[in-house]
Amino acid sequence: VRNLELEVDQISKLRDIANELQEKYDFLVPAVKESLESNRIDVENAKLLIKERLKRKAHVVPILMPCIGILERAHDFESFFKFLSKYNFIGYLNYKLLKALSQLVKDDE
Repeated sequence: VRNLELEVDQISKLRDIANELQEKYDFLVPAVKESLESNRIDVENAKLLIKERLKRKAHVVPILMPCIGILERAHDFESFFKFLSKYNFIGYLNYKLLKALSQLVKDDE
């Protein structure tokens, strides 16, 4: 990915598009955190959902395999979100996955 970023930086039109996408991503991160946190997502179920998807993807992209072990160490919302952010999984949270995560809201009532 880093090599691709270097190539994109060399072409002004692509650099402008990349900068625009980065700005949108920068707003996406806190929005995802706020949404997951305010809806009191069940962290253990969210970890299970993401872990299963990672296992399927790891067959094609083996470099993802260590992420499963790292994800297992998340024990609360903050450590779960730190994993998503640190390992660039916010972008991985596509519409279908966000929809699935939204159904994992804790029901205290």
